[in-house]
Amino acid sequence: MQAGRIVEQGAVFDLFAQPQHPVTASFVQSVVHDRLPQRVASLLQRDNGARAIRLEFIGATAQQPIINHLIREYAVEVNILFASMSEVQGRILGFMIVQLLGEPDETDRAITHLVDAGVKITHV
Repeated sequence: MQAGRIVEQGAVFDLFAQPQHPVTASFVQSVVHDRLPQRVASLLQRDNGARAIRLEFIGATAQQPIINHLIREYAVEVNILFASMSEVQGRILGFMIVQLLGEPDETDRAITHLVDAGVKITHV
């Protein structure tokens, strides 16, 4: 609600997982932390081909050893910069911000694997 008016409505989990209105997004961020702290962001290695990505795990994807699989199957190093998991209406909603280090082709393959596994990816 904003100024006494409903700005967004829907299933609670959907509002938390995919807020559409800025007011809703601001509220969700105050409850479910999904952003990299500013101090950590300032330490990101932007050189040597490192790529920072935000991972969003919804439901079953939050219960899979996806990061472990990346490390074992692809020639990438995974630096976990931030992670948060919450339970909303009995369903898991998780966020991670990781830095992938490796050859561009391998990091591309690793990101493709994440997308194929149902993880929503945003480049940071």
